[in-house]
Amino acid sequence: MSKTLQQSPELAASRAPDWWMDAWRMAYCDEAEARVSVAGLLLHGAKGAARLQTQTNLQSSYLDVEPSVSDADALAKELFADPATAMVSLDYLSEHSRALAMLRKVKDFHRLERRHASRALTDTSRPYEEWLAGRPTKRRKRLRALDRGMPGAIAASFTVHTRADHALLESIFALEAKGWKGRGGTAISQNRADLVFYTELARAAEREGALRIITIHDGAQLVAFEYDVLHQGRLLSAKVGYDEEYAALQPGSWLALRTICWACAEPDIRLIDMLGNSAHISENKARFGDLREDLWRVRLYRPGPRGTLLYACHAARQRLTGLKARLRRAR
Repeated sequence: MSKTLQQSPELAASRAPDWWMDAWRMAYCDEAEARVSVAGLLLHGAKGAARLQTQTNLQSSYLDVEPSVSDADALAKELFADPATAMVSLDYLSEHSRALAMLRKVKDFHRLERRHASRALTDTSRPYEEWLAGRPTKRRKRLRALDRGMPGAIAASFTVHTRADHALLESIFALEAKGWKGRGGTAISQNRADLVFYTELARAAEREGALRIITIHDGAQLVAFEYDVLHQGRLLSAKVGYDEEYAALQPGSWLALRTICWACAEPDIRLIDMLGNSAHISENKARFGDLREDLWRVRLYRPGPRGTLLYACHAARQRLTGLKARLRRAR
């Protein structure tokens, strides 16, 4: 998956829908921490705090400025309208975002930036067989074998849900908690804020006609799911899970493959974005990805004692982290 999204600019993303960010704020942002939107950028931080950060994470949608914003220096000044603010951190900015391009033009403010995550994406703007034919030979054979290996009754249960039915949400949250995330204490149902976010997001997406929860069952037993949201041609895969009792069938991978097949036949889906990842795209996601989109963190610091001190500390830490990474690669 060496091809980057930069080579396919027609697939570049737009700003996150407001209802997605509203769900994020409801779940993760204390009312006292919520700030007024700045050029479409939603920020949060304690009142009077020196640091503000954007309302986003790897499982959130795309952060960007409003289309009408064009003055980079005016944007920076607005971000620092509160004199107590010494640093603003804007995380997970797409390499194609207008916000990233503008922040790189800001003058008079200290700035640090680094590429800190990548996302795997699948191009579904072509027929499925054409997509499959583009896989390396060995991978294509394995994917065909994977598809054939699912028992017919389970395969036939493939369903795309567009309503945030309470029983459906409960079942996918329970399935996630049943597996390794539950054992690690990181399942949605084990964290109140996560539960609020994914519940409210599903309800909002249903109202907008954007919810796509995809499931397969073995009788009444849920075997695997994808919790997806459709936004301007992108199917955003916010959560996935499978029943470990069926691990030999690779139900999560099977469902990912069958979802690609379904999406390729949907004219309003041009791209599947597998969302949550880190600096290195996992092998499982690379199996299905055609493209990579890099995400950036940009931090601006007020030119003054507090901002300059924060900048110096963070710059030193970033250089040290980079040095350690180069040393590891050299071994």
